[in-house]
Amino acid sequence: MTEHDPFLGIWQLIPEKSVYEKGNPPNDGTYTIEVHGDGYLVTMQWKTYDGTWNEMSYTSIPDGQDYPYGDPNVADTISMTRIDYHTLDSDAKKGGHVTAHGRRILSDDLRKMTVIQSGPLSEGGTFKNLSVYRRTQM
Repeated sequence: MTEHDPFLGIWQLIPEKSVYEKGNPPNDGTYTIEVHGDGYLVTMQWKTYDGTWNEMSYTSIPDGQDYPYGDPNVADTISMTRIDYHTLDSDAKKGGHVTAHGRRILSDDLRKMTVIQSGPLSEGGTFKNLSVYRRTQM
């Protein structure tokens, strides 16, 4: 990781661009990606429509390997893979099965980040949630 990594920074949610198939989209939020050793510290903060603030964070190295996830209620492991300069994927796993896949895609000008989260539904099938963020700080 270097300070020139295009994913690093603080990203502000553009709520009107969020499209959720599972759950309610947040009406405010930030997505922060920082250097953490050889990898990233990812922190997501969001506010629901009832005004409740939530936070989730994890660390991982974008080398495709599984690393322990800090909250066993959410996942056992997390892996990240740098697909290319503009694309960063992650997989959260519980019991060895992927429970959530995340894809972060940067715009050509590196000012916007689209986050697509997908995974299996308990009743069968899959879901896809899309959120768009604009860079507020590098």
